[in-house]
Amino acid sequence: MQSKLFSILPFQYQFQNDFGAGNLRDDLSSFLAHCAGNDFNSAVGFLYRLVYYQVQNGVWDKEQPIDKKKKMEIVDELESRLLLISEKLNQNIELNNKLISELETKKNNITQLISTKNT
Repeated sequence: MQSKLFSILPFQYQFQNDFGAGNLRDDLSSFLAHCAGNDFNSAVGFLYRLVYYQVQNGVWDKEQPIDKKKKMEIVDELESRLLLISEKLNQNIELNNKLISELETKKNNITQLISTKNT
């Protein structure tokens, strides 16, 4: 909380999972109040959400700045898209080769029919 990056971290959050929505001040206050009241079972839920908040915002990634982490996520997503496109292209190539083969066969059949009719 004393670091320079604290001011740029999101105050409110919606995790789209079991941790749900919340804001940093309320979660910290609730966690501290439950700990002060020796209600550790209730404090655990807030602790999990606060740890998840830190993980999602790159607090635990000391070797990579947050921007580099996001850049790597984008690169990974683009790589998976390229793999899907590559697979689709390979399927299309196989289908095109099959269709060309069928067309060649039909063309040969028509050519044979014409030559048979002419003789």
